[in-house]
Formats: sequence, structure tokens, C-alpha cells
Amino acid sequence: MKPLSGLIALVVGVALIALSGEGVDLSGDPVSKAFDRYELEWRAAALRGAEELEKETIKTEQEIQEFLANAQPVIRRGVFKEIATREAELLNPWTAEKHIEILRGYQ
Repeated sequence: MKPLSGLIALVVGVALIALSGEGVDLSGDPVSKAFDRYELEWRAAALRGAEELEKETIKTEQEIQEFLANAQPVIRRGVFKEIATREAELLNPWTAEKHIEILRGYQ
């Protein structure tokens, strides 16, 4: 039953994390926006983990580590999606030269 409670907490937590950044106005280039949003989402995941520990939904070190570790890929995919979408559009069709130009543009 313990692994199931941790899984439920993870699913609920990730859903709340994914929604927590909506409506946040982050100015700057797409890379800066993505990293700013990543920081906000990472902090939200940490706070959600603390709440789950306080409620005793998560009860062990392993469960909190898994909760936080499982949240990270979800957060990264969400915040870097705009960059990935833009790159996919610009790299159709892909060439090394185009990809070099895009990557150098991030400096």
C-alpha cells in the first residue's frame, strides 16, 4: 500500500506542478524564459514534496526522492517545449548548418 500512496502523491503533485506556472509573465528570450520557468517549477515541486511529507502521504526517504526525481523530466519537457517546437520548425528539413546556426544563437 505504501508504494501506491507514493504513486498517487506523485501523480497529483506533478499535475499541480504542471499547472503552477500558468499565467506567469516571464520576459526575455526563449532560453531565459525556459530556465526561469524551470526554476519556478522546481521550487513548486520541492514545496509540494514538503507538503506531502507533512501530510504523511509520502513517508520515506525513498518515496520523497522518487517523487522529486519523477517530477524533473515532466518539468523539463514542459518548460523546454517552446524551444523544441521552434527548433523542429526551423530544422525542417534538417541540415548541420541550420542546427549550428540555431545552437550558436543561444549564446
